[in-house]
Amino acid sequence: MLSENDPAMGISTIFLYDEQYYLPNFCQYIVNVDDPYDDRTATAFYKYRADEKMWFTMDQPIPQRKFDAFCRQMSAIEVEDAVKGQIPVSLTFLQCMDTNKVRDLNVLERWKRMIAL
Repeated sequence: MLSENDPAMGISTIFLYDEQYYLPNFCQYIVNVDDPYDDRTATAFYKYRADEKMWFTMDQPIPQRKFDAFCRQMSAIEVEDAVKGQIPVSLTFLQCMDTNKVRDLNVLERWKRMIAL
């Protein structure tokens, strides 16, 4: 799944929430841009080492007109390989989990991992 950490997929998923409490359990890194004392300072930290925060200064916000112009410019770019690939009409649950057998899902191990978090 895209929400799990699978380096083989080469994909990172970003979740945005108003409160850190609402983030899914499997989030590993957290970026907090809501500092009540300084609207330009933010922190980033590894979930299991919250006491080792990295402080950074955020870039200036981009004006909406510049953002729109950038999006229009990027939308004109064509990806050659994208035309060759076909999106399947449907996928089974097991295909999404990259397996052929239910026993390969390791349900008990996954359940224990989620409880431990």
